[in-house]
Amino acid sequence: MTDIAALRTRLRQRRAAVSPTDRADAGRRIAHCLRGLHLLRPRARIAVYLPTPTEVDCWPTILAAQRNGCALYAPVISDYAHRRMRLCPLHPPLSTNRYGIDEPADADWLDPRWCQVILLPLLGFDQLGNRLGMGAGYYDRLLRFRALRRRWRGPLLIGLGYEAQRCPALTPKTHDIQLDAVVTESGIRRFWR
Repeated sequence: MTDIAALRTRLRQRRAAVSPTDRADAGRRIAHCLRGLHLLRPRARIAVYLPTPTEVDCWPTILAAQRNGCALYAPVISDYAHRRMRLCPLHPPLSTNRYGIDEPADADWLDPRWCQVILLPLLGFDQLGNRLGMGAGYYDRLLRFRALRRRWRGPLLIGLGYEAQRCPALTPKTHDIQLDAVVTESGIRRFWR
């Protein structure tokens, strides 16, 4: 097993070890932190994710954003063979994709460049904003445009995770997209200047 595969296995185990009570508490604390950043403004275009059972529950954030009048979008896998996804408006009905993840059934989509904030799940993160995902590269493909920008790097990319997912250091690959911030149950780590 390669080092990165072993690290992913350890991080999956850490994430799965978070109790349902702690998971719910973390989701509430993270929503509170995001509200404190004043990013959930009326009409702001926010991309969220619909969590799997072990990921940080972002439903408290989704509900807060809806109350504030944000336009919400969620990932929909549009091409399994080429590992591509799109951001579609978040509203019922939801369907379940082949990975068991809920997604909107809407065919409309928004180019991620037009979002103000994109909230991403993660498997691991380090103190420099490097993100380790599940390994399929869906978010790296969706956000590839950020690597081509020299100045403005919007939208803000914010990873949501647990403190148990923090790593000492990750070595990013050339296609990896760096986060602007990570929010855990312990607070916010900002990487933007």
